[in-house]
Amino acid sequence: MDMSIMRSAISKYVPNEAARLNALNVLEKVYHPLQEATQRREARQDWIEQIKRYSQAGKVALIKWERDCDCVEAVSRVLVDATPAAVDEEMEHDFEVAEGPVTHWLASPDAPFDGGIRDRVLEAFENGECYSV
Repeated sequence: MDMSIMRSAISKYVPNEAARLNALNVLEKVYHPLQEATQRREARQDWIEQIKRYSQAGKVALIKWERDCDCVEAVSRVLVDATPAAVDEEMEHDFEVAEGPVTHWLASPDAPFDGGIRDRVLEAFENGECYSV
C-alpha cells in the first residue's frame, strides 16, 4: 500500500491530534523497513531468476569487473555451479579480497567473453597526463 494513502487515512479517521501523531510515527517506523525488506526480497528473487535463465549444464558464468588500489582494472570470468549459494560464495570471496570496487554480473557459459586488464595510471602517464588518471 502507498504511504500517502495510509497517511491520508490516518489524518481522516484519527480525530485526536496526539493519537494521529502517534499513528504517523508508528507508520514511519514500520513502513520504511518493510519497504526495504520487500525490495531486498524482490532483488534476491530477480537474482535467482537470472541464475536460472543463464544456467547451462548446471553452470553459470560469473563475470567480475574490479579496480584495485593502483587503478588497474580487470574483467574476468569464472564458471560456477548454477545455484544461488555457489554464486554468492564466489562473490563473497571476491569482496573479501578486493582492493577496490567490484561489480558482478551473470552470463551464459557459452556467451562470448572479452576480458582483460587495463592499467589506467600507466595509460595516463603514457598520454602525457602523469598528474591525473
